[in-house]
Amino acid sequence: MHANYRFHIRPIVGTAVPSYQLVVGMVDERDVELIPAHRSAFGHQLSLKSSHPTEADVQVELKALIDWLAARRSPSE
Repeated sequence: MHANYRFHIRPIVGTAVPSYQLVVGMVDERDVELIPAHRSAFGHQLSLKSSHPTEADVQVELKALIDWLAARRSPSE
């Protein structure tokens, strides 16, 4: 199921302290159609943050999200 989604770590521009966020979109969508993951349907199921102080922190959240998606896969997939 997670193969249908494209995840990207995006720096948040205009903040005094460097910040990053996880964005998500469908595989064939353009970059402008990526939305912050915490505002997506995933954000209603998981506690996703709107920003992180480092890219490594975003990677931890992304891994948890992908693990959650993999656990939801049906046995027939």
